[in-house]
Amino acid sequence: AGTAYWAWFLREQGVDVVAYDIAPPDTAFNEYHGQSRTFSEVSKGGVEMVRRHRDRALFLCYPPPDRPMAEEALAAYQGQTVCYVGEWHGDTGTAAFERELCRGWVLEEVCALPNFGNTAYSLMIWRRRGLKGGGKGLAPLCCAGCGGIDKLRRCRFTLEVCYCSKACQEAGWEDHKRRLAMKLLFFDSVNYHDKHHFKKVKL
Repeated sequence: AGTAYWAWFLREQGVDVVAYDIAPPDTAFNEYHGQSRTFSEVSKGGVEMVRRHRDRALFLCYPPPDRPMAEEALAAYQGQTVCYVGEWHGDTGTAAFERELCRGWVLEEVCALPNFGNTAYSLMIWRRRGLKGGGKGLAPLCCAGCGGIDKLRRCRFTLEVCYCSKACQEAGWEDHKRRLAMKLLFFDSVNYHDKHHFKKVKL
């Protein structure tokens, strides 16, 4: 939960939230937040607390990169809904966590969030695969042109836009340029085949 900003915001909207952190910063030193006040109540606890709340949605907010916390919480969770705030193929969670989400869960909704110039966070809503009424779901990353999911390359500048071909990238240039401008980047063009402009997505 960190400083519990998300918990505070949700509680303000009337959502019943139980927030945990292994080191609540208002009572202990927290690796990411130091020792500071929290926006709302945070209880001390880690992934072992997940099994107590199968009737609730699991909300994972910026799980630490290169650490197993996210996949361990997902493995322990016995409920039906996972809300994940983070970067897909980015600086939150792990590749193993993302693979497990794709294997056992269906992505139903992606909500854009405000970002810094070098981040691409979003809120993703996942439902357990196999639930009655569930569909095929969305792809976490897809071509902004045709919606394809194969042979993607991701813009290194926006960290948001992916394309599957130079044709799709060129056709979507006006929208891409607007997204770049939102990051205060103003280019006349970008090169789809330049590894400094686009990074191949490893699925």
